[in-house]
Amino acid sequence: MGGRGQLLHELDEASADVIACNGRYQAERDLAALLLVAEAIVRAIAEWRRLTHGCEYLADWDLPRSGRLILETVFDELLPAPHWRFLAAALALTWQGDQA
Repeated sequence: MGGRGQLLHELDEASADVIACNGRYQAERDLAALLLVAEAIVRAIAEWRRLTHGCEYLADWDLPRSGRLILETVFDELLPAPHWRFLAAALALTWQGDQA
C-alpha cells in the first residue's frame, strides 16, 4: 500500500478517467456512490472481524487485503476499469484514515 500522497494521486487520476469516460455530471454521481461503497466495505469487514473475534482461524485478519479481495471478487467484472481503480484507491485511503 502506498503513502497517502501516492493514494491521493491515484484517486485523482482515476477520478479524471471516470470523468473522461462518463462526463462530469454522471461521473460526480458515480464517484460519490463509489466513495460510499468504499466506506461500507471498511465498515462491513470491521464488523465481520468483530463478530469472529475469538475464532482461531480468523484471528489475524489482514483488513486491507480483505477489502482488496472483495474488490477483486465482487467488483472486478461489474465496474469499468477507471471506476474500479477509483474504488480501489478510495478503499485504500479509507483504510488509511481508519488506521489514523
